[in-house]
Formats: sequence, structure tokens, C-alpha cells
Amino acid sequence: MGIIMKNKVCYSNGGNTTIQPVIYSDTEREIGVWRDGKPLYQKTIYIDDIGTGSPTEVSLAGLDIDTAIDIQAQVTYTSNTGKWHLLPYIEPGSPNSSIGLRIELNTTPQRLYLIPGSDYASDSQWYMNHFLATIQYTKTTDTAGSGTWTPQGVPAVHYSTDEQVIGTWIDGKTLYQKTYYYTHNDTISGGFTTIGTISDYEYLQFVNCMYYTTDGRCYSIPYANGSSTTVPYLENGNIQLRVSSDTWGPEWGVVITVQYTKATD
Repeated sequence: MGIIMKNKVCYSNGGNTTIQPVIYSDTEREIGVWRDGKPLYQKTIYIDDIGTGSPTEVSLAGLDIDTAIDIQAQVTYTSNTGKWHLLPYIEPGSPNSSIGLRIELNTTPQRLYLIPGSDYASDSQWYMNHFLATIQYTKTTDTAGSGTWTPQGVPAVHYSTDEQVIGTWIDGKTLYQKTYYYTHNDTISGGFTTIGTISDYEYLQFVNCMYYTTDGRCYSIPYANGSSTTVPYLENGNIQLRVSSDTWGPEWGVVITVQYTKATD
């Protein structure tokens, strides 16, 4: 059985041959529906030379984010000019050379933070040449259940806690998607927590994973802050959140979306 992390696929109209276009834009676009029925939006941010600092912050003014669904981000910095790093990032063999992503919702304006590990935080070369991020989110001004289909008649992205048929995998098998939502009132200080269980899968990929705290912080998982890491993990059909030495406080939530094929298809 295979696992592919953070791999994106095209979506199709329930078996129809019309594949929805993938469009990245620096203008906010409505792209689908979130699990609570709210409209789902997407915006791409590109910035040159955003400077130094620990952490480095990017303003999200005007987005009015209610729930951050996903962050796809890349960065270059002066000591590795021309080399793009997919974020979150952990330097092989050097966990303190890491860059994590966090969104702060309870600030004015709301902000996206790049959190460097201790090696980068003290590095005079921590100056970014280019930063590129695509964010998916719902808005505080919308109400649950108010989401509509895209102009093409079907959602480009449809998150649901019910199993959805969304297209075809590379071997021609039916591709399914399901979102797992888990809340807990406890502290994680290492080990793992089972978020949900999926059976009869053949291939499975994690599409996205976000960790939420009650103080308005949203973390893109996998997350690294120095030697402390948090990753989604699949073992014997159990979808888990695995934590090293980091400690997450009480009252937290996790949303993990997976896509998979079935052995019986």
C-alpha cells in the first residue's frame, strides 16, 4: 500500500470527462465548498524580499478568514538563492534547520507566519528572496450552508466528512475523498493520536492537514519547530497525528483530508 504526502490531483465531475481547470490567481476566487457548507476561497500571494526576522510575517489583511483549510507555500532565501523549499520544511539531518507555517486569526490584520528553527532563526542569511503561498479558506462573513457550486456547475473542490467520488487515479481506478474532523480537550506531549480509520483502501494520499487551537492559531501539518515535529501518519488503516517532543495545549482540533482508491474496485 502506498502513501503520497501533499500531492494534489485534478478533480472531475463524478465521471464526466470535463476536468475542472486549476487556476492560481492573486485575486480571491471562490473554488468550492467546505465541510460545513460554507463557500471555499483561494488566493495566491507572491512577495519579493520580505526581509528578516523570527518569525517572518505576511499580512493577510482583507481576507476575513474564518477557517484556514490549506496552505501551499514555497520560499527561497539568500544562502540558497534559486533553490525553492516547499514549506513546511525540515533540513535532512538537521531538524533545527526547519521552517514551519502558522496563521494567526485573532490579530489585526490576520497574518501568516514562517517559523524558523533555531539554526535559521540565528542565521544572518535568513533573508528571503521570494515567497509564494496559496491559501484556501472560508470567510467570517459567510454563513454555514451558504456555499454554491462554481460557475461550471460542479465544485472544483468539495470537502465533506462523507465519502465522495471525485475522479480517477493514475491506474484508472475510482478516486475517493473524505475529510476527518477531530477535536480533543487534552494535551499532546509526544506519541500519537488516532484521528479516524479508513478500511479497504489500496493507495492513499494525504491531501492536507491543519491543526487548530482555541486562541486562533492554525498550523499547517507537517509542522516543525526545531527538533519538535508533528506529522500525519497512516498505520493499519488508522489515520494518526504523530508528535515528537512538542507539546500542544488543551482544546485543539485537527482536520485531515485523504484521497484513496479501494482494493475492491
